[in-house]
Amino acid sequence: MSAIDSSESTPDHRGDASPFAAKKHYDLIRTRRVAQITVSVIIGLLCVAGIQFYHQAYHEVVILAVVAMLCGVLLLRLRRGRVEQAATAIIVILMTMAGLMAMLGGGLRDAVLYVFPGVIIVSGMLLSLKRTLMVVITIVSYLMLTGLGLELGWWQHETEATGISTALIISIALLVNGFSIYVLHMDLVRLLSKLQAENRRYRETRKRVQHIALHDALTGLPNRRLARERFNALFELSKRKNAKLALLFIDLDEFKIVNDSSGHEAGDRLLQVVGKRLQSCLRDSDTVCRLGGDEFLVIVNDVVDEKALGRLASKLIAAISEPLKIFDMEHSCSASIGITIAPEDGDDFDALLKNADMAMYLAKDEGRNNYQYFDERLQQDANRKVELVSHMRHAIPDNEFSLLYQPKVRLSDNCVIGAEALIRWNSETYGSVSPNELIPLAESSGFIHDLGYWVIEEACKDLRFLKNLGFEQFHLSINVSIAQLQNQNLRTQVAEILDRYGLEPGAIDLELTETLLANDHSQLSSNLDHLRELGMSLSIDDFGTGYSNLGYLKRFDVETLKIDRSFVSDLPENTNNQAIVRAILQICEELGMRSVAEGVEDEATLAYLRNIGCDAAQGYFWSRPLPLDQMIEYLQNASKP
Repeated sequence: MSAIDSSESTPDHRGDASPFAAKKHYDLIRTRRVAQITVSVIIGLLCVAGIQFYHQAYHEVVILAVVAMLCGVLLLRLRRGRVEQAATAIIVILMTMAGLMAMLGGGLRDAVLYVFPGVIIVSGMLLSLKRTLMVVITIVSYLMLTGLGLELGWWQHETEATGISTALIISIALLVNGFSIYVLHMDLVRLLSKLQAENRRYRETRKRVQHIALHDALTGLPNRRLARERFNALFELSKRKNAKLALLFIDLDEFKIVNDSSGHEAGDRLLQVVGKRLQSCLRDSDTVCRLGGDEFLVIVNDVVDEKALGRLASKLIAAISEPLKIFDMEHSCSASIGITIAPEDGDDFDALLKNADMAMYLAKDEGRNNYQYFDERLQQDANRKVELVSHMRHAIPDNEFSLLYQPKVRLSDNCVIGAEALIRWNSETYGSVSPNELIPLAESSGFIHDLGYWVIEEACKDLRFLKNLGFEQFHLSINVSIAQLQNQNLRTQVAEILDRYGLEPGAIDLELTETLLANDHSQLSSNLDHLRELGMSLSIDDFGTGYSNLGYLKRFDVETLKIDRSFVSDLPENTNNQAIVRAILQICEELGMRSVAEGVEDEATLAYLRNIGCDAAQGYFWSRPLPLDQMIEYLQNASKP
């Protein structure tokens, strides 16, 4: 029962802290204490023996000498690690010696009995509770038996003469006891000090663990868990005060560009700065949290009105948008914010957060770098999307999808050279669902792979049917999404479908968007390379509306550019659009590519495109998108002289 002495070699609590190592160290300290006490006892015995020898009490000298020798033997036992046995033995020897000398000397008045209190204290420090109780019982029994023997006259003791010798013997006994108590007391002091230090470290560690559990490691801001706790506390308070509480869901708009262009360290630094800027805009009663990635959450207490929230949101956006220099490079980043107010928009943290998230996406749809409030329309749109996705998965087996074909016409001779396949969904529950709604839902839900496979197979089956009717030179254009091109099995699937219907790869033209090609994804690039190796041609749809990076035109060996309808609709009157279309045609001429204009609806636009050298076009001037049977009829009529 001794503490670890800091002055003695102690194991580092950060190192080997196993139970075995701790017990080994404890035994080492205990051995030292028993040895120290044993040495002090030997010195005391020899001193008392010298005094008794001077007074010619030779029988006591013999006893003291024998006990000193036995204590010396115990020291040898200690070297062999027999701590428990040695500690027990020295207690027994001292009790026996004291009892024997008291019987030979002054009995219950003998100075040697001063050894007993020290024996009890030392046994309490070094031995188990059970053995200490046995020592106490033994000493008390000895004293009671001695007293009873004297009372009954079994033996008689003369009153011991006292003097300087007695004082010396008592002093030696007390010094030995005092030394033993001192070293054991110091162990207790060190133990208590260590326990206090360990307790302090535990509290500090617990505090750090709690901080880590409730705060974001990068920015030091409260995390989602702490945000939930603070919201719940503030919401209960706001209900009692009949006040309002708001959540502002913040998403950085250009964070990925910074992260990709300058590295993750720059991105981390940007997030840290954004966190500090948000904090600087808030009151002490408000809370800013980092939810993860580039998403932050602000909890606003005691909301006055929506206008005040709007002013705060504008202030936050302005603070975030301020330019920032990171690693000698200037960056800027805007933000989109969605706002929900409790209790109008909900009284549950998760529900409010979900609603704020929907409002934030509305802000992104509205052009980013702005804020939007949540309303029921957003919830209805979200519910509709969930229901559409659920029905979408049954649309293929229920034959609710169909393909329409819009003819492509070669302007030099008005010959129909092909068509663009366009998917339509006529749901029994929701009626006609726009492709602009269908495709994003299919991509976000992962259904785009099944849908894309169905479109390619259905288009190839229809193309085979058209070729069997004699339209051998006819080709089809099929739109593909980025999600499809990230599917590593796409090439194999396309090759199997072409082989199944006996089609040459050149009969299929894949239409891609500029945004899709600008996406830096290794699987996308690999799939495009494999599809080109297979023999399929690539077209850029809606050219001029995206990144307009000419580098990927040669990289992916693009064969056709489709001029977006936004540049074609008022082409004869709009000089800006005329300049853009002429520039696109110049690119096609210089790079040896074909051009196709979309959205041609009148004779004047057709004439203008033909005069400036556009290769082909499509639009309502010739035909709306047609189902297969009407497309066949259209082709048959178009082939008549």
